[in-house]
Amino acid sequence: MARMNYITTKYGFNKPPMFKEDEYKSYKQILQVEPSYNMAPKVNFWDEFVFEKWALIALVGGLVLGFIWEPLLFIPSIAFLLLVSSAFSGSLSSMWNFQRFVEQKNKYYDDLKQSILSSKDYAEFVNKVKEL
Repeated sequence: MARMNYITTKYGFNKPPMFKEDEYKSYKQILQVEPSYNMAPKVNFWDEFVFEKWALIALVGGLVLGFIWEPLLFIPSIAFLLLVSSAFSGSLSSMWNFQRFVEQKNKYYDDLKQSILSSKDYAEFVNKVKEL
């Protein structure tokens, strides 16, 4: 009997360690000068899903080339088959997990930013962050 294995990458957000008092003061100064400063570390979707990125580029580029010269229409067909097989092998589930990870990370850092801005001193900040 045939059996298909799905490989799904699980992404999870782990809270970073508590800021030290000097880090708190630095971020407090930065946020007072630049309130739109983004504290969250940058993550790039396309760096995580390189295969899918190149398959999409091949699909779109192949369609353009196929309209210019018809014998090249096999390129988007192969790219489409690769994308479908990738989706069935678990990459869609990995993408959903990655999206949830990014949302959790951004929410945490937005809440952290608000805790820094609304706190009067380091002790109050520590109490607020423990609730996050």
